[in-house]
Amino acid sequence: MKPYEAAQKVKMPESDDRRIKLTTARRKELVTCKGKMSQREAARKFNVSRRLVIFTWYPDRLQKAQEGFKQRRKDGRYKYTRYETREQWNARQWEIKNRKYAISKIPL
Repeated sequence: MKPYEAAQKVKMPESDDRRIKLTTARRKELVTCKGKMSQREAARKFNVSRRLVIFTWYPDRLQKAQEGFKQRRKDGRYKYTRYETREQWNARQWEIKNRKYAISKIPL
């Protein structure tokens, strides 16, 4: 097994995954706040955007937004890429893999 294959199989805990804004427990807590406080108050309390609160409370709106994004992408409206070159992309991927190695204690 190659080292990168081991890193791909490692399931990163939610607490260490920087892509996740709300853990599952916090998301459930946010859902229980629906109707008890405003969207803005909930966003401040959980330190997230109001849009994330709306999408958590109303999943149908998330679905509609995703469909609109797909349609706009087909029209060619999104030509911006985060990485200008393939080398920048590769460097970012190695950074992510190294972070996974550090978390899981897999030897390089």
